[in-house]
Amino acid sequence: MKKVVCIGEMLIDMVDVDHKGLLLAQNFELNPGGASANVAIACARLSTETYYLGALGNDSFGKRLRNVLEDNKVNVDFVDHIGNTTIAWVGLDDDGERSFEFLRGSDGKYEIKKSALDIIDENTIVHFGSATALLGDELEKSYDTLKDKTIEVQGTVVFDPNYRELLVNDVESYRNKTINYIEVSDYVKLSLEELELISEEKDIEAAINKVSHIMKKSAVLFVTLGSKGCYVISEEISKIVPSIEITQVDATGAGDAFIGALISQLAKGETDLEIAVRYANRAGAITATHVGAINSLPTEKELQSN
Repeated sequence: MKKVVCIGEMLIDMVDVDHKGLLLAQNFELNPGGASANVAIACARLSTETYYLGALGNDSFGKRLRNVLEDNKVNVDFVDHIGNTTIAWVGLDDDGERSFEFLRGSDGKYEIKKSALDIIDENTIVHFGSATALLGDELEKSYDTLKDKTIEVQGTVVFDPNYRELLVNDVESYRNKTINYIEVSDYVKLSLEELELISEEKDIEAAINKVSHIMKKSAVLFVTLGSKGCYVISEEISKIVPSIEITQVDATGAGDAFIGALISQLAKGETDLEIAVRYANRAGAITATHVGAINSLPTEKELQSN
C-alpha cells in the first residue's frame, strides 16, 4: 500500500446553521475543516497511512485542530504552530450550497522542512488540494518544493485547485499557476466551475478536451458533477459515473471526501477507475448528508453499507 501526503490549510469552519446565508445568519456551529486536512482525514478514516503538512495557529483553535488530526490517526510530525488559526465563515442556502468569507491566519506561513521531503518516494501519493496554496506566500513555495520533489522521485501527483473566488485577486495569474500543476499531475479533479475557469470554455465537452490536452497522456481527469456523479476521462475511459441519491444538507467537504476516498483506493492498488469513482462518489454523497466537513467524513463501514 502507498502512503498519502496532504499539504495545505486546516482551519475552523464557522457554519451558518440557520441556512440564511452570511448576511442574515445569527447562529453558527464551529467545525474543524480546511480542504487539505479534510482529505487527509478522509484517507486516514479509510485505513490509509496519511501525513498532513501545514501550519496551525499557536492558539487554542490550533491545538484543537491538531487533536482532531491525531484522533483520526493522521501523522502530524511535520505540522507547525504559528500565529493565529485561519477561520472560514460558511453560509448555507436552503439546498445546502455554500458561500465563504475568510479570516486568514497562519496557514500561508508553512515552510516545508527537509525531514518532510525525505519521506517522499515512489510509493507516495501527494495531494495538492489547498484552497489557499497558490496565493504567493510561504505555503506556495512549500507547495512548489513538494511538487518538484514528488516528480523527482516518481511519486504520484494528485491535484485539486479548490478554487475560492474570494481568495483570488488575480484570476489570470491563478489560472496560469493551476495549469502548471495540471501539466505535471497524474490525477486531476475539477468542479464544473473550475473546468470553465481553467479552459475558458462554457461547453463541457470543449472544456474537457482543452484541459485534457494540457495534461500528460497517461493522466486521468475527474470532473465532479454534484448529484449527477463524476465524469472520468483517461486513455481507457470517458464516461459519467453516477452517484447515489441523497437529501443534501451541507455540501461542505463533499468534494474533499470524494478525492480522499479516491486516493485511498489508488493507495490500496485499485486499478479499475470506475470502481474507484463509484466508491468516491458514495463518500462525497454521504458527507453531504451532514453539517460540517470532518465530522461528516465516512468510515469504511459506512461506505460499505451504502
